[in-house]
Amino acid sequence: MNSLYHVIKEGALLTSGTVDNFNTMTINWGMFGSLWNESTFICFVRPSTYTREFLDENEYFSISFFLPAYRQELSYLGTHSGRDIDKVKDVNFNVVKLERGITFKEAYQTIVCKKIAVQNLDEDSIPEDIKEIYYKNNDIHKMYIGKIVDIYEDYQ
Repeated sequence: MNSLYHVIKEGALLTSGTVDNFNTMTINWGMFGSLWNESTFICFVRPSTYTREFLDENEYFSISFFLPAYRQELSYLGTHSGRDIDKVKDVNFNVVKLERGITFKEAYQTIVCKKIAVQNLDEDSIPEDIKEIYYKNNDIHKMYIGKIVDIYEDYQ
């Protein structure tokens, strides 16, 4: 596997909103690629997540990458909802406002994407064995394709 695969599998934060009103979630699925002659990142978000509301309402989203030392914090951020608590405060992450997005001082790299396409995954096109494993509750992902517009590194 290439190194980009391992970067996503280590965990990253998907964040959308403004510095005063945002949400973040841990992701382990995503793809870098090229579409319409643009560098892109594609992420998949379930309808039940609070972050999806922010993705739907905002033009930009960010993907922030962390060293393995932050695995516990990423786990917490991925298993608690921002609807109910200030989970970013709970893990003592420091919010950094970017020109077109949000990141965290603890991240070693952040990419900012402008949404260029959004689509619900078609339930009928998903193989039954995949649906049995990942979609028992019919909580089928929505796909967000973002054009990479900024890359930031090292806030330490």
